[in-house]
Amino acid sequence: MYGNQYSPNYSASIAEFLIKAGYWDIRIEKSLNWLLQMRQDDGGWAIPLRTRNRALEALNEKDTIELDKTKPFSHSITGIVLRPFSLVTAFRKTVNDAGLLLANRVFTRDKYSDRIGAEYWTKFTYPYHWTDILSTIDTLTLLGITNHPKINEILNWFEKHKQQDGLYDVNVMAGAKYKAIKYWITLQYLTVLKRSMLRG
Repeated sequence: MYGNQYSPNYSASIAEFLIKAGYWDIRIEKSLNWLLQMRQDDGGWAIPLRTRNRALEALNEKDTIELDKTKPFSHSITGIVLRPFSLVTAFRKTVNDAGLLLANRVFTRDKYSDRIGAEYWTKFTYPYHWTDILSTIDTLTLLGITNHPKINEILNWFEKHKQQDGLYDVNVMAGAKYKAIKYWITLQYLTVLKRSMLRG
């Protein structure tokens, strides 16, 4: 999905949207099982070419760049890959440990050069594309992770950015041209907040 190279995050995104649209068959189940096989040794996920310290020029190489599973996971990629798993009850326990890995990384820098800065945690896309604190708390609460200290940090961040009109002052990376996007982000956050309160 990156030029001639594969990437777990785009495979996961496709599965996520198909599941949300109501599709479920053996092909989606196979895709989730494939993603489980592509985990790093530490339990998360990463872009294969980055685990080999390869630059983006490697996207055009004809030969597949294989994953180095001994390298650390990328929280940016792991946050995306966890989303379809969080939507399927049968897979949630299988990736609970990866959810905790993701939670531990909230508000920190990534291990790889793509979206490495901690500021990307508060650059939002909706519908979800990359990993930010909204997509993360959504995924974590679906996985049943509700009392992690980083979740409190996320809740505090939103509380500090709440405006008098009830909307949240967020930096929208994708979809900013749509005037209603902050309404949708606010609605999604309140939905997740209600879920976390019910489970907390």
